[in-house]
Amino acid sequence: MGPFSIALVAIAARPKPFKTLFVVFGILKVAIAIAPLLLPLLTPLSITSLNSLIAANRGPMTRSALSILSFPFALALAAFVAFVASATLVAFVITVAFVALIIVALFTLIVALAVLAAALAVIITFAKR
Repeated sequence: MGPFSIALVAIAARPKPFKTLFVVFGILKVAIAIAPLLLPLLTPLSITSLNSLIAANRGPMTRSALSILSFPFALALAAFVAFVASATLVAFVITVAFVALIIVALFTLIVALAVLAAALAVIITFAKR
């Protein structure tokens, strides 16, 4: 069972908003776990040698599957993980902003009702005098 399936099984019984949040956290955990393994592939030396590695795969003697270098595939995987991690981060930030907006709106409503009650109390007090 991979990390994604474990995360999905763990959140199966949650309500819908929590499911989305837990899926986002699960994907973020997997991306964070994989990122250190892929960081050595993104050094300047490895990026400058990418052209020579791709060129090595184009020669007539390097057509077998065993001779194909795995660096371009690892780089593509790193790009995919970076994309998923950034999309996950954006989804998390949007979720947090939405929850914060709900909390701020709730407190704004409470303050508005308190101001209304205080205004009514002042009006009643002045009306009795």
